[in-house]
Amino acid sequence: MKGLILNNKIEVRKSNKHGYGVFAKDFIKKGEILEECHVISFPNYYVNEIPSLKRNAFIFPRQENYKEMVLPLGYGCIYNSSPFPNADWETDEKRRLIIMKNIKDIEKDEEICWDYEVNLVYCITNNLI
Repeated sequence: MKGLILNNKIEVRKSNKHGYGVFAKDFIKKGEILEECHVISFPNYYVNEIPSLKRNAFIFPRQENYKEMVLPLGYGCIYNSSPFPNADWETDEKRRLIIMKNIKDIEKDEEICWDYEVNLVYCITNNLI
């Protein structure tokens, strides 16, 4: 079995955005895998009962006919949100992973963010939560 990827160019640090965040320790070229995260599955109705899940829940797989809501492990729930993200995610159903990738070049010491709002709006619009 192939091991999980955790890019050695990223680390968790204190963030000005919200508590902690994931940062680049070195320049990261667009398209690199930042991390592969195992996931924990939970019933969809928990999303409305636990406010922090609304912000951090991922649909799995990432497609219209998703099967479940999950939380990523590793640094997966530490990435902060930005309306101008430099990262995004995809799913690997066979290996049950969330894969974080950067969608832009990321400079050393830059915080790595994805856009929670896009995911949240999609879930609400499609009555997933």
